[in-house]
Amino acid sequence: MTHAQAKGKPSAPQGELEFTSHDLSREDAHGEEEPNIKVNVDVSKVKSFLMNVVKTTEIAELDLQMGDMELYVLRKVASSAAAAPPAPAPAAPAPAAAAAAPVAMSSLEEASEPSVDETIVFLQSETVGTFRRGRYAKGKKIGSKPCVEVGTQVKKGQTVAFVEQMGTYAPVLANQAGEVHEFLVQEGDPVGFGQDLVSLYPFFGGHIIGESKHV
Repeated sequence: MTHAQAKGKPSAPQGELEFTSHDLSREDAHGEEEPNIKVNVDVSKVKSFLMNVVKTTEIAELDLQMGDMELYVLRKVASSAAAAPPAPAPAAPAPAAAAAAPVAMSSLEEASEPSVDETIVFLQSETVGTFRRGRYAKGKKIGSKPCVEVGTQVKKGQTVAFVEQMGTYAPVLANQAGEVHEFLVQEGDPVGFGQDLVSLYPFFGGHIIGESKHV
């Protein structure tokens, strides 16, 4: 029967082997040594076993006991493997490339934002209710036509629509003279306080300023 006792520590996969064998003597009850018992050892198998240990493990010391035969194996290895050279630091990006990124991002943001005609003015709701384009007087609708249409020229203070709230009608008044550009809500739509309802091209110096309407 073969008994192996291994002591492990980190080592390189290859190294030298140093073999030291000892004969183990046994003492009887009177303290006298008994003669060693000879054990037939297959040297080729022992060698194959040791080479397998060297190649597949990191065991540095090995103590084999085969009957009364002890085989102590010491694997001599280098103190430490050569340290790998540090990886080169990544190259810093070129300043021109770094500066180009914000410019490109700014261009994309500008392209995604819809253009706004700053010459247009908006008429807003001063209450909460339902949008009405018809004409009303004392809570009753007058006629079938709306107050104004797109393209109608209006004076400052002219009624362009109404906001109905519980049977009362609050007029939406033009805040300056101009031309009706667009209705931003439709007949019967609910509206909130401060919501844009109608847009106007304003008059300036006797002329309408806005889309294709220049002095």
